[in-house]
This record gives sequence, structure tokens and C-alpha cells, in this order.
Amino acid sequence: MIVNARVVNSSIASGNNWRVYITDNSNATILIFIPASTVADLELQEPPKAGTVVIVAGYRDVYRTDQEVIVVSKNGFVIVK
Repeated sequence: MIVNARVVNSSIASGNNWRVYITDNSNATILIFIPASTVADLELQEPPKAGTVVIVAGYRDVYRTDQEVIVVSKNGFVIVK
């Protein structure tokens, strides 16, 4: 779980999947991948904007050469502020 991370950038990928890049106090950037099925459960109209603080829970995966956290439940992505 990643608590109180700040969104750096976000976008909608093909199929309405979301790619959200976050950082914490270490300034490392982590890719959060939210599949369309989870996006629908979130009931949000668009990905969070830069500066939004979030809590993330999911599982770590490697896609091609990129490490990412995949959120599979609406409880795994919470906007704090």
C-alpha cells in the first residue's frame, strides 16, 4: 500500500484504462495502472489531476520493462484530497 502519494501525471489509455504516475517523499515515480473494469467501479469521470493526494493498494507487476502497481478493486484507489 502506498499512502499519501501525490499524482504527477495521469492519462486515459486505450480501452478506458487509466495510467496514473505518483510520487512520494522519495521523489521516485511509480506507474499505477487502473483497468477499465476498476475505473467503472470508482465512479470518477476522469483520472486525478497532478497534485492530487491518493492512497493506492494493488499488486506489483512488470509490463515490458516498466514496473507498475495494478489496482484491481475500487478500494485500492482512494483520493485523499
